[in-house]
Amino acid sequence: INEARAYANDIVPKARGASQRLLAEAEAYKSEVVSKSEGEAYRFSQILTEYTKAPEVTKERLYRETLEEVLSSTIKLLLTRVQTQ
Repeated sequence: INEARAYANDIVPKARGASQRLLAEAEAYKSEVVSKSEGEAYRFSQILTEYTKAPEVTKERLYRETLEEVLSSTIKLLLTRVQTQ
């Protein structure tokens, strides 16, 4: 009985601490996801406002921004042809 009580006195606080840590981590993750989603929704609404004003300009800008983002992380090689006489 004493061994069981000693084991319980050792393991129960550890389990409670671990569960509290997991709850805190889950709450932090939830907060991060919600904040990121709210930011993306706000950005989308800003883009939508600009799109309603000037659709073609906004499309072109988004296209160029996307190309810039994609091409900035790739290796580019420019080949030119030299003509000899």
